[in-house]
Amino acid sequence: MEEAVAIIKPARNGWRNMPQMPKTGPFATDANYLIKLNDGTKVTRAKILRDILDWLNAGAPEHG
Repeated sequence: MEEAVAIIKPARNGWRNMPQMPKTGPFATDANYLIKLNDGTKVTRAKILRDILDWLNAGAPEHG
């Protein structure tokens, strides 16, 4: 769990004044960040970060 937090925390709050990538954005950490999948489903910033954290907590499976 600590490893997952170490990866997610900088994505949520920034890290040591380092810029996010790509430098021009948009960034998944932007409050209004939203992506639209090919099937029309909209995925919010909160969902993306939660999915990443869940994946890391599951041991970062290669196909999962």
